[in-house]
Amino acid sequence: MVGTVVLCGAAVSACATGGGDACDTTVTVDPVVIQGSGAPAADLDLQARVVDGGKPVAGLVLEFRVGWPPEGGALAGSADTDADGVARLHVDDYLRATPVQGVDFTAIGRYQAEVSEFQTSEEAGKAVCIRSSQAPFRYEP
Repeated sequence: MVGTVVLCGAAVSACATGGGDACDTTVTVDPVVIQGSGAPAADLDLQARVVDGGKPVAGLVLEFRVGWPPEGGALAGSADTDADGVARLHVDDYLRATPVQGVDFTAIGRYQAEVSEFQTSEEAGKAVCIRSSQAPFRYEP
């Protein structure tokens, strides 16, 4: 099951989709299972893809959060989309078998990628109508 969200709002005119009020920009994330293999900590690897009208959007800043209500959401970091529209986040030793900063990763069931409010590229203007996408997340210590 892949999570895809297409949201349009008041800023639809900023979407360069070539016509009317239709928003054709999407962000997609795939389900993730992280294996801790009994180690005290495990690396976190997440990715998301952004397309507009079927074409990748490069230079867009995405923020990744592990967890989603009701379990909350811890910011894991951010990454820029590449020429293929893919943002990849790698964080060494992020996940732990015991709660860290109030987050129990073994109890989290979802993660999300969301468009950061801080953007640095002209291409980012095309994607203001999307906000986030969620997918299942599981950490097995």
